Amino acid sequence: MRVAHYCSSFSVLSQTFIYDVIAELESQQTDNIVFANKRENQEYRPFDKVEILQVKPASSVSKKINNLLVRLQVRRKDYLRLKQRQEALYGLLKKYKPDVVHCHFGPQGCTAVPAAAALKTPLVVSFHGFGAFKLPHEPFWKQEYQKLFREAAAVTVISEAMKKTYVFGLQQQENSCHTRR
Repeated sequence: MRVAHYCSSFSVLSQTFIYDVIAELESQQTDNIVFANKRENQEYRPFDKVEILQVKPASSVSKKINNLLVRLQVRRKDYLRLKQRQEALYGLLKKYKPDVVHCHFGPQGCTAVPAAAALKTPLVVSFHGFGAFKLPHEPFWKQEYQKLFREAAAVTVISEAMKKTYVFGLQQQENSCHTRR
């Protein structure tokens, strides 16, 4: 089985849990690959199968349209960046053809939704904190999370308290949220 893990930055020292999950899966003979926006601490946490998303620069026309929509408060400033990352992630998922996509944190899950759906690859999203407590109160992320909960095969959280927070009130199927222990 091949698992593609997507995180913003691999491997931040305060996020030992992501590296530990991948290392444990490797020890169980699972083929893992990491997709990340950037790579950190390679000397402390060696792992050879890491691909950095190659985000194509937006055209000047796209930037101008995006800036106008941001000023009109129709779109968030980071909307264009999200779309660029979605395209880059789609390319990597298409290239590596994983059996499952495991996203670490809610925003990364939102980034993966279109690609996982298009490629018919199951999407698992693990919430570790930030994305479960702060972001659901922002209209943009509330909308993105609703899409995520419709498409994800499974969502995991680190505690019962997190499961009961506002973010999981967005879910249409409560039983698809699992607490890791």
